[in-house]
Amino acid sequence: MIDLLSYINEDSIIELESDKTDLNNIVLYDACLNDLSDEIIKDFRSRSKSIKKQKTIQICSGFTLLHLRLAIIDKIRLVVGIPPHPLRNGKNQRIHAIFCIIIPDTKSRTYLSLMAHLVRLLSQPDAKQIFRPGNKKQIVKYIKTFEAS
Repeated sequence: MIDLLSYINEDSIIELESDKTDLNNIVLYDACLNDLSDEIIKDFRSRSKSIKKQKTIQICSGFTLLHLRLAIIDKIRLVVGIPPHPLRNGKNQRIHAIFCIIIPDTKSRTYLSLMAHLVRLLSQPDAKQIFRPGNKKQIVKYIKTFEAS
């Protein structure tokens, strides 16, 4: 059973400073990889042209996802980016949070379970009000309450 708290905690929630998608993508991917060796990060950044331009996909109203497979990691890495204000996407919808997930090739099933659990969380009627700047503790508390139900 997936426990979202094993993936999302106060340290994995990042308050973004920009409303520019390409900069946010780089910040989020870097945060996912921050504890890896310099060699792995350097290799990853060498591909940054495509990462900068990677599009986010909507997973629920108000929430988007960046995801990437990376064979050299051994566990799923997830960070949540909270923009300084809700961003507008191409469909003129407001985005309250961006989830960035890097998946090792060996964890496809776990990833699918994680996504299903995450979508159930983000589909709750009050999710958009919780995911906002300066609200890390409340986000974690919200997830804890969701997991207990």
